[in-house]
Amino acid sequence: IAAPAGPAPLVVMPHGGPEMRDRVDFDGMAQAFAAQGWLVLQPNFRGSSGYGRRFAEAGYRQWSKRMQDDVTDCLTDLVKQGIADRERVVIYGARYGGYAALAGAIVTPELYRAAVSLAGVSDLDLFLKYTQRKGGVDSEQYEHWVRRMGDPATDAAALAAASPRRRASEIRIPILLMHGSADQVVPITQSRIMKEALEGAGKSVRLTTFEGEDHSAWDEVNWRRQAEEAIAFFRPYLTRRAE
Repeated sequence: IAAPAGPAPLVVMPHGGPEMRDRVDFDGMAQAFAAQGWLVLQPNFRGSSGYGRRFAEAGYRQWSKRMQDDVTDCLTDLVKQGIADRERVVIYGARYGGYAALAGAIVTPELYRAAVSLAGVSDLDLFLKYTQRKGGVDSEQYEHWVRRMGDPATDAAALAAASPRRRASEIRIPILLMHGSADQVVPITQSRIMKEALEGAGKSVRLTTFEGEDHSAWDEVNWRRQAEEAIAFFRPYLTRRAE
């Protein structure tokens, strides 16, 4: 696919995990967006794996903070270089990336025209309570997330400030939420309560549920369907405006 001439529309696509990383290889969603003639930015922000323990730990308790700053800095640099059109930028993410898409709509509302969150956490405190109920306060899973998000006993204010659901009134752009009904990692209630909060604040939001799908390893038909829905949702915001 030929690269667009001049500043081009851009999809910012933070990865999941967050302790994962994007590599220079085939990515189905990135390819689907690129096939529309859109640039795709896949930043390996602080907290990503593959750069050593210190880099991964630099993302601990930095949800919506330094981790999000890294995403913003990458986007800002592409605009400054004249590669990306600052008037045509959207953000899409799955899992942690879904959280980052919602956080981007709050932390830097001026940068994005629309956001898609697939299976993203919207309320950190409620997510921690869910993992605690599921595995127990001494479980490795609960300890894993407390170390990365914060401790509800001592960090309640920070967890609330980093929760998109608690700050729904600050969102200015249209939001598309997508979630598998059988998600056992991030329960679909996280998207449902985000939808309720946005509707209560008078914001533009839609939730699409994929019946029977868990957190990952989706059926190919449903994965294609969510990709098509995300593309259709973004298209009006990435089309060049008439002069």
